[in-house]
Amino acid sequence: MCLPGKIGAVLLVTMLVQGCSGNPFDVIDDGDDEPADWTDRAEQAFNSLTGLYLDTASGIFFSDNYRNTSLNYWWQAHGLDAIVDASMRVDDDRYFGLLKDFYDGIERANNGFTNDFYDDMSWMGIALTRSYLVTGHEDYLNTAILLWEDIITGWNGQHGGGISWNKQMPYYKNTPSNATAAILSFRLYEITGENKYLSMGDSILDWLRLTLVDETTGLVWDGIGREGGDHIDKDWLFTYNQGTYIGACVLYYDITGEEVWLERAVRTADNALIDFMGKDHVLKDEGEGDGGLFKGILIRYMKLLADREYLDAEKDTVYSSFIKENAESLWKYGRSDEFPYLFNHDWTESPSGPVDLSVQLSGVFLLEACADL
Repeated sequence: MCLPGKIGAVLLVTMLVQGCSGNPFDVIDDGDDEPADWTDRAEQAFNSLTGLYLDTASGIFFSDNYRNTSLNYWWQAHGLDAIVDASMRVDDDRYFGLLKDFYDGIERANNGFTNDFYDDMSWMGIALTRSYLVTGHEDYLNTAILLWEDIITGWNGQHGGGISWNKQMPYYKNTPSNATAAILSFRLYEITGENKYLSMGDSILDWLRLTLVDETTGLVWDGIGREGGDHIDKDWLFTYNQGTYIGACVLYYDITGEEVWLERAVRTADNALIDFMGKDHVLKDEGEGDGGLFKGILIRYMKLLADREYLDAEKDTVYSSFIKENAESLWKYGRSDEFPYLFNHDWTESPSGPVDLSVQLSGVFLLEACADL
């Protein structure tokens, strides 16, 4: 269906404003001539992201395509990841200015880089390590280390260890805080070679495995202690928890060569292809808001697993085909009819209202993954 006239008008105004802002990446395809391949589609999707969502005055992203300026820190971290993805795809430095503008902008908007949520800081730290790897800019690495040092203060003995979700709830530990902290730890170890990062990542990942993962199926639960006591939220099942656990296991296997961690990554990935499917073998709809980012995160780390040369060829085919099937559905059904690079949180239906940054990012991540495949 076409977007209502009011929505179309707002989007048009947004594009006109962005077009006058000096943003060099604000070309938005009109859909008349569809790009020939996934690389072109990923490029146009990223151009749409910067054209509709990037506030060039601040350097960071609006929270939706209505130019909402409310700051959602962890969405912004994934916006930074999107810039890194584009930079890696084109393999040149034309996006480095966006990375620097974002870095300065988020520091201003957030009054520094730390906050009360350990998972938020881990997301930002992960994006900054990737920014460092593509640019060599030491500030990005130093800030990622600063965030890591704050994050590990969230480790305490309740529930046998683990990183808390936030600084006001030391008793509540969850997968978003621990899987991401493990990923950040392993990234920093790979960059610096310092054993403190590997040792901490080892402890975090082992706690997560023993506490919030069904070792038989690979299913990853959300958290423990949210309601007090030792209650585990086994009915809170989200795609991004599966994705971050896969990512942490893959990175740990890369470092240690311990086969059991590859087996765990594969077990969780295989289970995700069963437990988190919606219709037509497309990932289930997890809604707008924070849930809008969940599928894109699973895709990122499923792609990380599929990328590994040591992965069994049959598994590689299964995961790559899964990513492509989802991308085909998004491309055929999940785009706006009026603005063909505006995506829905349900990858089987066209959007019918404002699109959150989180939702748009998931669509961009999916096309980037498919382009790289």
